[in-house]
Amino acid sequence: MILKNEIVVPKADDEYLEVLKLVVKGSDFEIGKDLAKIRMEEYEIELDEYQSSVYGKARQNYMKRNFPALAERALGVANVFNLDPTNTKYDTTVLSFDLGDIACSAIYFPGNLTENNHPCVCRNLYWYEASGSDLESALIGIKGKPPRKSLSRITAIEFYPDDGYSAVQLGSHDLLNPPMDGFNEKGLFVTILTDLQGLKTPIPFGGAIDTGMSFPQLTTMILYKCATVEEAKFEILQQRVYFPFRAQNFLLEIKMAM
Repeated sequence: MILKNEIVVPKADDEYLEVLKLVVKGSDFEIGKDLAKIRMEEYEIELDEYQSSVYGKARQNYMKRNFPALAERALGVANVFNLDPTNTKYDTTVLSFDLGDIACSAIYFPGNLTENNHPCVCRNLYWYEASGSDLESALIGIKGKPPRKSLSRITAIEFYPDDGYSAVQLGSHDLLNPPMDGFNEKGLFVTILTDLQGLKTPIPFGGAIDTGMSFPQLTTMILYKCATVEEAKFEILQQRVYFPFRAQNFLLEIKMAM
């Protein structure tokens, strides 16, 4: 169930963004279902389509084997959109919104360099002041999404799944897998940074011809399953990971538990 859905940093007339806090608890099916309801009612964006059903089938089989929790959340999304559970036309593993291009940097301070002896991570995030539809049209030719400015709706989502670790994830663009930063109850922290050495040809956030796991989905899986940096590295090495729009670097560390 959704325990909290509130704006914690409201958007003023002369400001760009607002911050929304969501707290979701329950089975993975229920988590996917409830987030899909919010996305349908408040964000008014359609699901991404696969270019061919074979990619949808491959994605479903991949998630069942490699991240069963997200496969269950995808079934909850399908339920809200009145789709057959075996649907292979629409990508239900992504609830994308306000898409845009990414650029960022971060710095890590170990505990022995801070006043309170706790490790600290600071990050910058650079963005275009444009709508997701404007950017997608310019980058990959996709049109038709609402003209909401990209990254103008930040979400901080607390996940309390019945199985798996509790986690807090911060980001935009995907309610099911907030992609930017997060940490779990074991104190494992993950943040992502754009790698400008990566692919120059952008690919969509969901659907299209992609299979395997996107980097936001990988972030969600790490926080769901892993308690240490070593466990996270092992899980990353087991996955087929793709990078929508830009390649990414992952910064992993252990902080104090929640």
